Amino acid sequence: MRFSPYRDENATRSARSVPSTPSRLGQVPPKPLINGDGDDEFYFSDVYDSEEEEFPVNDAPKTPAVDKKSAPVTPAPAIAIAKKTPIVQKKVEEPAVTSTPAASAAPAAEEHSDSEDEQAIPALAEHLSPYHPHNKTFVLSALQQKSQEVSRTLSLVTQWSHHATKAHADTVKKELADATKMMTSLELEAKESVEQTQGELERRNKEMLDRIEFAIANAKRYEAEEKARRAREEAERQRKAKEEADRALKARLEAEKKKEEEEAKKKEEENRRLAEMAQKQAADAEAAKLERVRQEQEAKMKEQDEKLKAFEPADVFVEADTHLAMIERLKVEVLKPVSETKEWKTFCFKGKRQITPKLGQLTKSRKQIQAVIGALENVFFEAEDVSETVYLWILNFFSKSVVKQAETEVAVAPATAYPLAYVCAHMLSKHPKLLPLFMARFAKNCPFVIPVWRTGRTEGDMKLNGIKRFEDGKWEDESPYMERMCGIFATYIATTQTELWNNQPNPLPFSASWKWTARLLNKPPQSSASPAIFSMFLDIAGEKFLRVYGKQGDKMIRLAVGGWVEAGKGIEGPAMRSSSVRLQIMGEEYIKTGKLKEFEGNFDN
Repeated sequence: MRFSPYRDENATRSARSVPSTPSRLGQVPPKPLINGDGDDEFYFSDVYDSEEEEFPVNDAPKTPAVDKKSAPVTPAPAIAIAKKTPIVQKKVEEPAVTSTPAASAAPAAEEHSDSEDEQAIPALAEHLSPYHPHNKTFVLSALQQKSQEVSRTLSLVTQWSHHATKAHADTVKKELADATKMMTSLELEAKESVEQTQGELERRNKEMLDRIEFAIANAKRYEAEEKARRAREEAERQRKAKEEADRALKARLEAEKKKEEEEAKKKEEENRRLAEMAQKQAADAEAAKLERVRQEQEAKMKEQDEKLKAFEPADVFVEADTHLAMIERLKVEVLKPVSETKEWKTFCFKGKRQITPKLGQLTKSRKQIQAVIGALENVFFEAEDVSETVYLWILNFFSKSVVKQAETEVAVAPATAYPLAYVCAHMLSKHPKLLPLFMARFAKNCPFVIPVWRTGRTEGDMKLNGIKRFEDGKWEDESPYMERMCGIFATYIATTQTELWNNQPNPLPFSASWKWTARLLNKPPQSSASPAIFSMFLDIAGEKFLRVYGKQGDKMIRLAVGGWVEAGKGIEGPAMRSSSVRLQIMGEEYIKTGKLKEFEGNFDN
């Protein structure tokens, strides 16, 4: 900088702040104003031509900004520019100037104070002139002082720059750490972004595949629907074609039918006349046939009645003895020969195994009954082909099996007597030799079928009355005896009232029931089982008895439920009381309504 004597250097100027960035001041260290030889070398290496150049505004290149939050910048110290020392006329000793600007600036600042400067200004104004002889000395003195002040200022600026540079380095390190942390965060965010992008791509790929599959499925469905539509259209076309063909065929057939009907109508009149003639002839033939059948049936019934009358003695005991004698004859004439003949015995045992289960298979079904009858007839006919003795053995065993079935099943369920009785009636009609054996077996096991009762208490009388004696010597109790007698009698009386399906006469006619009733009611009850037997008669055949005998049957029933049962009260025992009470209840119901309760014994188709 060159000093200008024409510029008022001593004028008061406001202090300026030192720039925050000591770029120019720090780059060029100041040179000593006075060299060692005392020459007036007081210029800086850089020469400023104006005041703005001497005190420049901070126009140096800006350093990178530092984050204020991370590294606060130490504020630059405000450097006050010392006022210039006025020129005095007294001679000033020039102190020795050191090479260090800071060392020379300190004593210069202490020598001059502000008060002295203010006092020296008037004197300087009087003597100041560019051509004054002492002007150079004063100027040099003032420049020396100014140089010291500047050196001191530069020293302070240098110290401040050192501290600012260190703070700036710390700030840079912190910023570098922050930048590193930020880069790490950015790398993580980039990784997450990549992963998210990959997931999004996978999702989009899946969505795209799903859309493709959906489009393929839609295409297939559309193709199937189109195929189905074409099939429906083809079916509809074929249907319409078929309907058209059917209409044409129907029209043709109707025309042909109409023509045939016209021709048939002509023939019908002729055929009707011929049919009427043939029908009349057939009716006459059928009437003649029915008349012949009726006459044959009447002849058979008459013959059966005659046989029954010849078979039935007048006295019940004689009849009972006759049946028992038949059993004894069977033992000698049939059972013994069969047991002694191996072939007969083998055949009879075979037939026995066929008869017993068939009777147990009976139901109310007509089809089942006919099946059992067919199986039994095969056994009977085969036995008849073997020998007469074997045939009688089979008939006798059949009768015994019927009685056994009646004792077990019918005694528990009286309605089962009807299918069993139908089988008996059918076999009696087909095999006449069965009747005496059938009656002998029933009379032996149940004397109430005659009816007969022996009042004696001997062992023989009790056996003849059908009472069983067990191996331990005890006799059968009244209740099981009464139940067993009712089962056998129910089968017998059901057989008498059975009407065969083939209109064949029953060899054991229902007229036997009238005879049985008359015999039973002619005497007071002889046994505790008598009222129970008559109750069973009303259950099984009472309805038919009233239908066949009308008022006479009504009188018989009223007599039984009234005076006859009252006459038996002399018989003691719970069995007698229970059987009498049941019969009286049935009688009261009958007298009140005039009807007997129908027993459930009808056959199923």
